Amino acid sequence: MLKYVSFAIIVLLFASCDKVQEPFLENHSQNIDTATYVKKVLIEDFTGARCGNCPRSHEKIEELGELYGDKVIAIAIHSGYFAIPTADYPADYRTTAGNELTTFFGVTEYPNGVINRVQDAGQYLQAYTAWGSTVSAELALAPELGIKITNSYNSTNRTVSISADVKFLTSIDEQLKICFYITEDSIVSPQTDYSLTPNKVDNYVHMHMLRTAVNGTWGESLPLASYALGETVNVSRSYVLNPVWNENHCHVIVYLYKESDNVILQAEEKKVN
Repeated sequence: MLKYVSFAIIVLLFASCDKVQEPFLENHSQNIDTATYVKKVLIEDFTGARCGNCPRSHEKIEELGELYGDKVIAIAIHSGYFAIPTADYPADYRTTAGNELTTFFGVTEYPNGVINRVQDAGQYLQAYTAWGSTVSAELALAPELGIKITNSYNSTNRTVSISADVKFLTSIDEQLKICFYITEDSIVSPQTDYSLTPNKVDNYVHMHMLRTAVNGTWGESLPLASYALGETVNVSRSYVLNPVWNENHCHVIVYLYKESDNVILQAEEKKVN
């Protein structure tokens, strides 16, 4: 199983307890050992608790995790028709970010996924049966960036302070954007599974569930549009976790992508606590 200082602004997000602090950005140069970093791949898995075929994509993520270890990072995005709560499936796991991503990528069939936001024949979406080959091809590429996440969690006020150091392993001359997401594992809640009879699994364990996008669905631009080999940028954020979430099962995911074509260059994941 696969298991993110000049001034501060506190912003109210989805619930009154969910708050975010503006980042402190720092740019400097330092020597870098490029062998320290490896290419990682982000899978955005569009799913829903009432989608009877979606456990197959969950199994594919587990399979890829066993094959590649922490080089594969997943986000389970509950959205669309199959994520709408009902009497038998009362929990609502939809998020603003998840809904926006679903609309942008044109998700109408479930399960479906996006791998590093690379396109195949002009399409972002791929069936889970095709994920293996795309993940393999992406992992074969040399990393252009390295990300180091440092989290500090305050259990009294449930605030996680996130610091991400982005290290450039090659020169990049285009605008990049950085995103901070929070996911949660080990959420026990019903799931439909058409491979089983009866097909409603009451104690299904949901993993990698998207909980929030700390700095917005599309993140924010790095301060410069050009970086040389060896440069480092630090981006820091803080966020107050919803009291419903189990901080011991939450992860911070940080990823950077190209503004021009949305391709994700690098991703990293680290437990909140």
